[in-house]
Amino acid sequence: MSTNYMKPYDVEIDKYAIILANREYWDDFSFEWSGFHSMDEKLIHLAGFVNLGGDLLWVIKNYAKGRSRDYRFCIHGSIRHYLFRLISEHLPKEERQKDNSWIRIMFLDREELVDLLSEELKRKVKYDLKTVRTDGGIDVIKSWYVEKPVVYDDTVLASIERRHKQSYPDESTEDLKRRYEQWFSDCMF
Repeated sequence: MSTNYMKPYDVEIDKYAIILANREYWDDFSFEWSGFHSMDEKLIHLAGFVNLGGDLLWVIKNYAKGRSRDYRFCIHGSIRHYLFRLISEHLPKEERQKDNSWIRIMFLDREELVDLLSEELKRKVKYDLKTVRTDGGIDVIKSWYVEKPVVYDDTVLASIERRHKQSYPDESTEDLKRRYEQWFSDCMF
Protein backbone atom coordinates (compact mmCIF):
# COMPACT_ATOMS: atom_id res chain seq x y z
CA MET A 1 0.00 0.00 0.00
CA SER A 2 1.40 3.37 -0.95
CA THR A 3 0.27 6.46 0.96
CA ASN A 4 1.86 9.71 1.89
CA TYR A 5 0.78 9.58 5.54
CA MET A 6 3.50 10.32 8.08
CA LYS A 7 4.18 7.46 10.44
CA PRO A 8 6.84 6.16 12.84
CA TYR A 9 9.51 3.86 11.46
CA ASP A 10 8.48 0.21 11.29
CA VAL A 11 11.71 -1.41 12.49
CA GLU A 12 13.02 -3.19 15.57
CA ILE A 13 13.85 -0.88 18.46
CA ASP A 14 17.64 -1.38 18.16
CA LYS A 15 17.58 -0.39 14.49
CA TYR A 16 15.21 2.46 15.31
CA ALA A 17 17.72 3.85 17.82
CA ILE A 18 20.47 3.80 15.21
CA ILE A 19 18.27 5.62 12.67
CA LEU A 20 17.60 8.39 15.19
CA ALA A 21 21.24 8.82 16.27
CA ASN A 22 22.18 11.20 13.45
CA ARG A 23 22.56 14.89 12.64
CA GLU A 24 19.06 15.20 11.18
CA TYR A 25 17.58 14.82 14.67
CA TRP A 26 20.22 16.42 16.91
CA ASP A 27 22.09 19.14 14.97
CA ASP A 28 19.83 22.12 14.39
CA PHE A 29 22.58 23.93 12.41
CA SER A 30 23.15 21.14 9.90
CA PHE A 31 21.81 20.72 6.38
CA GLU A 32 20.33 17.40 7.49
CA TRP A 33 18.17 19.15 10.12
CA SER A 34 15.99 20.77 7.49
CA GLY A 35 16.99 18.81 4.43
CA PHE A 36 15.09 15.52 4.77
CA HIS A 37 12.10 15.40 7.11
CA SER A 38 9.81 18.15 8.37
CA MET A 39 9.69 19.00 12.07
CA ASP A 40 6.43 17.09 12.46
CA GLU A 41 7.84 14.03 10.69
CA LYS A 42 10.83 14.03 13.04
CA LEU A 43 8.55 14.37 16.05
CA ILE A 44 6.45 11.46 14.81
CA HIS A 45 9.60 9.35 14.34
CA LEU A 46 10.84 10.25 17.82
CA ALA A 47 7.43 9.57 19.37
CA GLY A 48 7.26 6.17 17.68
CA PHE A 49 10.57 5.26 19.29
CA VAL A 50 9.52 6.52 22.74
CA ASN A 51 6.15 4.74 22.51
CA LEU A 52 7.97 1.47 21.78
CA GLY A 53 9.86 1.93 25.05
CA GLY A 54 12.97 3.42 23.47
CA ASP A 55 15.41 5.48 25.54
CA LEU A 56 16.03 8.88 23.91
CA LEU A 57 18.87 9.65 26.32
CA TRP A 58 20.71 6.55 25.06
CA VAL A 59 20.14 7.67 21.45
CA ILE A 60 21.47 11.14 22.19
CA LYS A 61 24.50 9.84 24.08
CA ASN A 62 25.21 7.46 21.21
CA TYR A 63 24.98 10.35 18.74
CA ALA A 64 27.22 12.57 20.91
CA LYS A 65 29.87 9.91 21.47
CA GLY A 66 33.12 10.91 19.74
CA ARG A 67 31.71 14.15 18.31
CA SER A 68 33.35 17.51 18.83
CA ARG A 69 31.99 20.11 21.21
CA ASP A 70 30.44 22.05 18.30
CA TYR A 71 28.24 19.08 17.35
CA ARG A 72 27.34 18.20 20.94
CA PHE A 73 26.46 21.84 21.67
CA CYS A 74 23.62 21.67 19.11
CA ILE A 75 21.81 18.81 20.86
CA HIS A 76 20.11 20.85 23.57
CA GLY A 77 19.17 23.49 20.98
CA SER A 78 17.51 20.78 18.89
CA ILE A 79 15.59 19.56 21.92
CA ARG A 80 14.49 23.13 22.59
CA HIS A 81 13.12 23.36 19.02
CA TYR A 82 11.17 20.14 19.55
CA LEU A 83 9.76 21.34 22.85
CA PHE A 84 8.78 24.69 21.37
CA ARG A 85 6.80 22.91 18.66
CA LEU A 86 5.12 20.59 21.16
CA ILE A 87 4.36 23.13 23.90
CA SER A 88 4.14 26.59 22.37
CA GLU A 89 4.35 27.02 18.63
CA HIS A 90 0.68 27.29 17.69
CA LEU A 91 -0.67 28.85 20.87
CA PRO A 92 -3.07 31.75 20.45
CA LYS A 93 -1.63 35.10 21.52
CA GLU A 94 -3.41 35.14 24.90
CA GLU A 95 -2.04 31.70 25.77
CA ARG A 96 1.44 32.41 24.39
CA GLN A 97 1.75 35.28 26.87
CA LYS A 98 1.46 32.72 29.71
CA ASP A 99 4.25 30.58 28.25
CA ASN A 100 7.55 30.79 30.10
CA SER A 101 8.63 27.22 29.35
CA TRP A 102 11.43 28.36 27.05
CA ILE A 103 13.21 29.84 30.08
CA ARG A 104 12.25 27.17 32.58
CA ILE A 105 13.75 24.34 30.53
CA MET A 106 17.16 26.01 30.80
CA PHE A 107 17.26 25.12 34.50
CA LEU A 108 16.77 21.39 33.92
CA ASP A 109 19.65 18.93 33.83
CA ARG A 110 20.09 16.85 30.69
CA GLU A 111 18.18 13.82 31.98
CA GLU A 112 15.25 16.01 32.99
CA LEU A 113 15.31 17.76 29.62
CA VAL A 114 15.14 14.44 27.77
CA ASP A 115 12.40 13.22 30.16
CA LEU A 116 10.39 16.35 29.32
CA LEU A 117 10.80 15.72 25.58
CA SER A 118 9.83 12.05 25.96
CA GLU A 119 6.71 12.84 27.98
CA GLU A 120 5.60 15.63 25.65
CA LEU A 121 6.07 13.31 22.65
CA LYS A 122 3.79 10.77 24.32
CA ARG A 123 1.15 13.43 25.00
CA LYS A 124 1.21 15.42 21.77
CA VAL A 125 1.95 12.96 18.96
CA LYS A 126 -1.24 11.10 18.11
CA TYR A 127 -2.99 9.28 15.33
CA ASP A 128 -6.41 9.00 13.79
CA LEU A 129 -7.69 5.91 12.02
CA LYS A 130 -8.31 6.49 8.32
CA THR A 131 -9.77 4.27 5.66
CA VAL A 132 -7.95 4.20 2.34
CA ARG A 133 -8.76 2.49 -0.90
CA THR A 134 -6.16 0.06 -2.16
CA ASP A 135 -5.98 -2.27 -5.14
CA GLY A 136 -7.24 -5.03 -2.85
CA GLY A 137 -10.11 -3.10 -1.29
CA ILE A 138 -10.12 -0.87 1.74
CA ASP A 139 -7.54 -0.71 4.53
CA VAL A 140 -7.58 1.06 7.85
CA ILE A 141 -4.34 2.90 8.64
CA LYS A 142 -3.04 5.11 11.40
CA SER A 143 -2.65 8.71 10.26
CA TRP A 144 -0.11 10.30 12.64
CA TYR A 145 -0.01 13.99 13.50
CA VAL A 146 1.43 16.40 16.04
CA GLU A 147 -1.30 18.03 18.06
CA LYS A 148 -1.27 21.82 17.92
CA PRO A 149 -1.59 23.22 21.44
CA VAL A 150 -4.41 25.72 21.94
CA VAL A 151 -4.00 26.18 25.71
CA TYR A 152 -0.69 26.60 27.51
CA ASP A 153 -0.16 23.43 29.52
CA ASP A 154 2.96 23.08 31.65
CA THR A 155 1.78 20.03 33.60
CA VAL A 156 4.71 17.82 32.61
CA LEU A 157 7.30 20.56 33.03
CA ALA A 158 5.94 21.48 36.48
CA SER A 159 6.08 17.83 37.55
CA ILE A 160 9.71 17.52 36.43
CA GLU A 161 10.56 20.78 38.22
CA ARG A 162 9.01 19.42 41.46
CA ARG A 163 11.09 16.24 41.17
CA HIS A 164 14.17 18.38 40.48
CA LYS A 165 13.61 20.40 43.66
CA GLN A 166 13.23 17.18 45.65
CA SER A 167 16.42 15.75 44.15
CA TYR A 168 18.43 18.98 44.64
CA PRO A 169 17.02 20.60 47.80
CA ASP A 170 20.27 22.50 48.46
CA GLU A 171 20.67 23.89 44.94
CA SER A 172 22.06 27.41 45.18
CA THR A 173 21.43 30.47 43.06
CA GLU A 174 24.96 30.01 41.70
CA ASP A 175 24.09 26.46 40.61
CA LEU A 176 21.05 27.80 38.76
CA LYS A 177 23.11 30.52 37.09
CA ARG A 178 25.64 27.94 35.90
CA ARG A 179 22.90 25.73 34.48
CA TYR A 180 21.31 28.70 32.69
CA GLU A 181 24.61 29.86 31.24
CA GLN A 182 25.38 26.32 30.11
CA TRP A 183 22.69 26.79 27.44
CA PHE A 184 24.74 29.48 25.77
CA SER A 185 28.31 28.38 26.29
CA ASP A 186 28.66 24.71 27.15
CA CYS A 187 27.62 21.23 26.07
CA MET A 188 25.01 19.38 28.06
CA PHE A 189 25.69 16.10 26.29
